[in-house]
Amino acid sequence: MEGVKALVVLASIYYPGDGIVAKNNYQTSSRERYDQNAAKCAALQWSLGTMLHLVHGRNNIDVTINDHGPYRRGRALDCTPAVDNALHLGGLGSVRVEPYPPLPKARPLEEQVATWSGASGYRDHAQGQARHATGAAAPRSGNRDHASAKAPERPGPALKQWIAAN
Repeated sequence: MEGVKALVVLASIYYPGDGIVAKNNYQTSSRERYDQNAAKCAALQWSLGTMLHLVHGRNNIDVTINDHGPYRRGRALDCTPAVDNALHLGGLGSVRVEPYPPLPKARPLEEQVATWSGASGYRDHAQGQARHATGAAAPRSGNRDHASAKAPERPGPALKQWIAAN
Protein backbone atom coordinates (compact mmCIF):
# COMPACT_ATOMS: atom_id res chain seq x y z
CA MET A 1 0.00 0.00 0.00
CA GLU A 2 2.48 2.55 -1.16
CA GLY A 3 1.35 6.15 -0.92
CA VAL A 4 -1.65 5.28 1.25
CA LYS A 5 -1.49 6.33 4.87
CA ALA A 6 -3.37 4.53 7.60
CA LEU A 7 -5.92 6.52 9.56
CA VAL A 8 -6.37 6.18 13.33
CA VAL A 9 -9.97 6.67 14.47
CA LEU A 10 -12.11 6.11 17.55
CA ALA A 11 -14.37 3.07 17.26
CA SER A 12 -17.24 2.03 19.47
CA ILE A 13 -19.55 -0.95 19.64
CA TYR A 14 -23.27 -0.93 18.98
CA TYR A 15 -25.74 -3.59 20.06
CA PRO A 16 -29.14 -4.56 18.67
CA GLY A 17 -30.93 -2.77 21.51
CA ASP A 18 -29.18 0.57 20.90
CA GLY A 19 -31.90 3.01 19.82
CA ILE A 20 -31.76 3.38 16.05
CA VAL A 21 -31.19 -0.31 15.28
CA ALA A 22 -34.23 -1.43 17.26
CA LYS A 23 -36.41 1.41 15.87
CA ASN A 24 -35.77 0.31 12.28
CA ASN A 25 -36.73 -3.31 12.94
CA TYR A 26 -33.02 -4.29 12.97
CA GLN A 27 -32.54 -3.16 9.37
CA THR A 28 -29.37 -1.25 8.46
CA SER A 29 -29.01 1.55 5.89
CA SER A 30 -27.83 -0.95 3.30
CA ARG A 31 -31.11 -2.88 3.73
CA GLU A 32 -29.27 -5.78 5.41
CA ARG A 33 -30.61 -7.11 8.68
CA TYR A 34 -28.39 -6.24 11.66
CA ASP A 35 -26.25 -9.28 12.53
CA GLN A 36 -24.17 -8.97 15.67
CA ASN A 37 -22.04 -11.98 14.62
CA ALA A 38 -20.97 -10.46 11.28
CA ALA A 39 -17.87 -8.32 10.71
CA LYS A 40 -19.78 -5.12 9.89
CA CYS A 41 -19.43 -1.47 10.87
CA ALA A 42 -21.37 1.76 10.60
CA ALA A 43 -19.55 4.85 9.36
CA LEU A 44 -20.28 8.29 7.99
CA GLN A 45 -16.84 8.80 6.44
CA TRP A 46 -16.96 5.79 4.08
CA SER A 47 -19.72 4.79 1.66
CA LEU A 48 -21.86 1.69 2.11
CA GLY A 49 -20.20 -1.49 0.88
CA THR A 50 -16.64 -0.23 1.46
CA MET A 51 -14.31 -2.88 2.85
CA LEU A 52 -11.72 -1.83 5.43
CA HIS A 53 -8.92 -3.54 7.32
CA LEU A 54 -9.00 -2.61 11.04
CA VAL A 55 -6.01 -3.04 13.34
CA HIS A 56 -6.00 -2.67 17.14
CA GLY A 57 -2.72 -3.70 18.76
CA ARG A 58 -1.82 -7.14 17.40
CA ASN A 59 -5.40 -7.92 16.38
CA ASN A 60 -6.91 -7.21 12.98
CA ILE A 61 -10.06 -7.92 10.99
CA ASP A 62 -11.57 -7.10 7.59
CA VAL A 63 -14.97 -5.40 7.82
CA THR A 64 -17.66 -4.10 5.49
CA ILE A 65 -19.47 -0.78 6.00
CA ASN A 66 -23.20 -1.55 5.98
CA ASP A 67 -24.77 1.26 8.01
CA HIS A 68 -24.57 5.00 8.69
CA GLY A 69 -23.30 6.26 12.01
CA PRO A 70 -21.98 6.82 14.66
CA TYR A 71 -23.78 9.97 15.68
CA ARG A 72 -21.50 10.81 18.62
CA ARG A 73 -18.85 13.51 18.29
CA GLY A 74 -15.31 12.15 17.91
CA ARG A 75 -16.31 8.64 16.85
CA ALA A 76 -15.79 7.41 13.32
CA LEU A 77 -16.91 3.75 13.49
CA ASP A 78 -19.68 1.83 15.20
CA CYS A 79 -18.74 -1.86 15.17
CA THR A 80 -20.76 -5.00 15.78
CA PRO A 81 -19.93 -7.15 18.83
CA ALA A 82 -18.13 -9.60 16.50
CA VAL A 83 -15.64 -6.89 15.50
CA ASP A 84 -15.30 -5.79 19.13
CA ASN A 85 -14.45 -9.37 20.18
CA ALA A 86 -11.97 -9.87 17.32
CA LEU A 87 -10.11 -6.63 18.07
CA HIS A 88 -10.45 -6.82 21.88
CA LEU A 89 -11.64 -3.21 22.00
CA GLY A 90 -13.64 -3.46 25.19
CA GLY A 91 -16.45 -1.28 23.86
CA LEU A 92 -14.45 1.81 22.88
CA GLY A 93 -10.95 2.21 21.49
CA SER A 94 -8.75 3.60 18.76
CA VAL A 95 -8.22 1.50 15.65
CA ARG A 96 -5.97 1.92 12.65
CA VAL A 97 -8.01 1.86 9.45
CA GLU A 98 -6.29 0.65 6.30
CA PRO A 99 -7.80 0.20 2.85
CA TYR A 100 -8.83 -3.33 2.07
CA PRO A 101 -5.90 -5.14 0.38
CA PRO A 102 -6.16 -5.17 -3.42
CA LEU A 103 -6.02 -8.38 -5.42
CA PRO A 104 -2.52 -9.57 -6.35
CA LYS A 105 -1.24 -8.59 -9.77
CA ALA A 106 -1.16 -11.27 -12.47
CA ARG A 107 2.21 -12.59 -13.60
CA PRO A 108 3.39 -11.50 -17.06
CA LEU A 109 3.12 -14.19 -19.72
CA GLU A 110 6.10 -13.19 -21.87
CA GLU A 111 9.45 -14.90 -21.43
CA GLN A 112 12.56 -13.36 -19.94
CA VAL A 113 14.49 -11.20 -22.42
CA ALA A 114 18.04 -11.92 -21.24
CA THR A 115 19.35 -15.20 -19.86
CA TRP A 116 22.49 -15.90 -17.90
CA SER A 117 25.08 -18.10 -19.54
CA GLY A 118 27.75 -18.52 -16.89
CA ALA A 119 31.19 -17.05 -17.65
CA SER A 120 30.22 -15.27 -20.88
CA GLY A 121 27.56 -13.14 -19.20
CA TYR A 122 24.15 -12.31 -20.59
CA ARG A 123 23.14 -13.69 -23.96
CA ASP A 124 20.69 -12.04 -26.24
CA HIS A 125 17.05 -13.06 -26.52
CA ALA A 126 17.52 -15.15 -29.71
CA GLN A 127 20.18 -17.40 -28.18
CA GLY A 128 18.06 -17.86 -25.08
CA GLN A 129 15.09 -18.82 -27.26
CA ALA A 130 17.22 -21.36 -29.17
CA ARG A 131 18.35 -23.04 -25.97
CA HIS A 132 14.76 -23.06 -24.69
CA ALA A 133 13.54 -24.64 -27.95
CA THR A 134 16.15 -27.43 -27.79
CA GLY A 135 15.26 -28.22 -24.20
CA ALA A 136 18.79 -27.60 -22.93
CA ALA A 137 18.94 -26.62 -19.30
CA ALA A 138 20.05 -23.09 -18.57
CA PRO A 139 23.17 -22.90 -16.39
CA ARG A 140 22.56 -21.65 -12.89
CA SER A 141 23.86 -18.23 -12.04
CA GLY A 142 24.98 -19.25 -8.57
CA ASN A 143 26.25 -22.42 -6.99
CA ARG A 144 24.59 -23.16 -3.67
CA ASP A 145 27.00 -25.96 -2.76
CA HIS A 146 29.89 -23.94 -1.34
CA ALA A 147 32.14 -26.97 -0.89
CA SER A 148 32.24 -27.68 -4.63
CA ALA A 149 32.26 -24.02 -5.73
CA LYS A 150 35.26 -22.97 -7.80
CA ALA A 151 37.42 -20.18 -6.48
CA PRO A 152 37.41 -17.03 -8.61
CA GLU A 153 40.18 -16.81 -11.17
CA ARG A 154 43.21 -14.73 -10.20
CA PRO A 155 44.32 -11.90 -12.44
CA GLY A 156 46.90 -12.95 -15.03
CA PRO A 157 50.35 -11.43 -15.48
CA ALA A 158 49.17 -9.08 -18.25
CA LEU A 159 46.57 -7.53 -15.95
CA LYS A 160 49.13 -7.17 -13.16
CA GLN A 161 51.51 -5.36 -15.54
CA TRP A 162 48.75 -3.02 -16.71
CA ILE A 163 47.77 -2.21 -13.11
CA ALA A 164 51.39 -1.52 -12.19
CA ALA A 165 51.88 0.73 -15.24
CA ASN A 166 48.75 2.79 -14.57
